[in-house]
Amino acid sequence: MFSFIIAVGENNEMGLNNHLPWHLPSEIGYFRKVTEYHTIIMGRKTFESLPKVLPNRRHIVLTKDKNYSYDHRDVIIANSLEEVFNIVNKDEENIIIGGAEIFRLFLPHTSRIYLTIVHRSFKADVYFFELDKNEWIETKKWEAILDKKTIIPHTYYVLDRREK
Repeated sequence: MFSFIIAVGENNEMGLNNHLPWHLPSEIGYFRKVTEYHTIIMGRKTFESLPKVLPNRRHIVLTKDKNYSYDHRDVIIANSLEEVFNIVNKDEENIIIGGAEIFRLFLPHTSRIYLTIVHRSFKADVYFFELDKNEWIETKKWEAILDKKTIIPHTYYVLDRREK
């Protein structure tokens, strides 16, 4: 099974200069909770934007660069969608973490989306695409708890693909 985890601003902003356009400690904690002990799949730029190889996760980095390599036991490099399909266990949840091109590639194969909407507009150079609302059903929704560190309102959603 493939899932997305994505946070966007009010205008579907998702990145600026290969970083998130906001800092939300609670959202970072949520990302860790959802992705820990799973395989996470990302493009090369998203991988390179991480501060380090994330603990307790297997990383699959999808890149067109056949010479790209990274020496770490928890990092696998793949050069095609088919290669990713051959690496993952389809009975487990495999979570796509970005970027935009990787989300587009996996959309037809995705069953669930962990979506966070940050209730502000941000300067961005990468945007998430509009989802077809007829394809997804909201199965969970809750508001973030704000505190001294998490001051920007945001809402968490879990969307599941409708049965066809």
